[in-house]
Amino acid sequence: MKNIFNTHSLLRRSLLAGLCAVTISFAACKKDDEPTTEKKLVKEKLYDKTWFKQGTTSSTGNYLFNANGNMFGSSAVKWNWVNNSDTLVINNPSPLPKQYLIIEWTTDTEMSLKSASTTTPKSILHKTSMW
Repeated sequence: MKNIFNTHSLLRRSLLAGLCAVTISFAACKKDDEPTTEKKLVKEKLYDKTWFKQGTTSSTGNYLFNANGNMFGSSAVKWNWVNNSDTLVINNPSPLPKQYLIIEWTTDTEMSLKSASTTTPKSILHKTSMW
């Protein structure tokens, strides 16, 4: 009779431990209620805005990418995405060389890019308003 109670007690403890493990694993898999704040490239947020480089206090040296491939509001300077990637090429009028930019991320009012045309590219923050 004593062995039967020990077996039932062991069975109850095993079931209780299993139930606890399942409860903990469900709690660990629960989705976070807070949205992610990770910044990513959304190409559509790049278009039809003037982007001011960090530290800029004038309207020179900024970018304006139109969705139709014109830049700076002029059809003389064209740009396009390279193989639908995160890199775009600015086709400057001759004799100026092409310029390659890697767009790292975009929001409604900020973007980060780096020049792929330099040997040591560094990220440069841009905003839709002057600094």
